[in-house]
Amino acid sequence: MTELPFARNTEEIAVLYHRRCLMATEWIESHPVALAGRAQWLDYRRQLMVLPQKAEWPQKVSWPEPPRQARLCGGTC
Repeated sequence: MTELPFARNTEEIAVLYHRRCLMATEWIESHPVALAGRAQWLDYRRQLMVLPQKAEWPQKVSWPEPPRQARLCGGTC
């Protein structure tokens, strides 16, 4: 995970990292349906969106893997 020196604790790091990953996938919402891998990116984004609804959030997080064909945030989210 990328260092976030301004974060005060593990929970805050999880929240900031989550926000970063969601921002890195916003493009998929407006991309054409025919885009190769679109379904995988949408699934990844949905998995990110439900993380805060889990009981263990943000103390313990199982981060979803982004689609392998293209990573948008340098492989860090």
